[in-house]
Amino acid sequence: MGWTLTDEVGEFLAEAGGYLRSDPAANTVPLTILDALERGVTGYGDVLSGWWTEGGRVAGAFMRTGTHPLLATQ
Repeated sequence: MGWTLTDEVGEFLAEAGGYLRSDPAANTVPLTILDALERGVTGYGDVLSGWWTEGGRVAGAFMRTGTHPLLATQ
C-alpha cells in the first residue's frame, strides 16, 4: 500500500480513473480537468497526480496542475 505518483494523464486515468468515476459527483472537478487534458486542452500547466492503493485497490487520489492547488479525493 502507498502512493504512486505520475505526470502522465493516461497512466493516472488507467490506474485511478475507475475510482474517480465510481463517485462522479464528488470527483467532478478532477474528472473535468482530466477530460480536458485528454482532449488536448492546454493552459493547465504541469500536472502531477497520484493514487493511494490499499489491499490492491485504489482507495484515494489527488491531482495538481500548475494553475490550481492540490485537489485530493475524500
